[in-house]
Amino acid sequence: IDGQKQGVYREYDRKGTITASKLYRNSQVVGEGLVDESMLYQGPWKFYYPNGTVKSEGAYKDGKREGPWKFYYENGKLEQTGNYTANKPDGEWKWYFSSGKLLREEMYSKGKEDGYMKEFGDKDEIVAEGNYIEGRRDGPWKFISESYTAEGSYIDGLQTGEWKGKFS
Repeated sequence: IDGQKQGVYREYDRKGTITASKLYRNSQVVGEGLVDESMLYQGPWKFYYPNGTVKSEGAYKDGKREGPWKFYYENGKLEQTGNYTANKPDGEWKWYFSSGKLLREEMYSKGKEDGYMKEFGDKDEIVAEGNYIEGRRDGPWKFISESYTAEGSYIDGLQTGEWKGKFS
């Protein structure tokens, strides 16, 4: 378009089999992997920021994210890691500050938070923790900031019972 590469470009072997693909935006490679004849992403893929550093990497199966994936900040440091099953987050996921310190860890099942979640501040202190069931907060939760702490419970995503809060 207007002299710029846009969209999917494929490479073929001598038998006519697709061996690799690149995804272009304004003549810049923004992703590379394999796009099959049905225009579905297949196998390992890497996506890039405009400066050329890796933005994310993982695999596709029939156009859906499948298996372990990694996401990066533009400076190349790890931002998050996790697993996909049929394009939905599944299993343990971890997020990181751009400094590399752990920000959050939580569990997913079929694309929804499911299990214990813990979030950390930039000084490694816990700032939130509690349990999810099928994407909703459930059971005891605690939220902590420099000046305030709140503790209470959720049932099916709604606050319930007595909540205690105190200023530091």
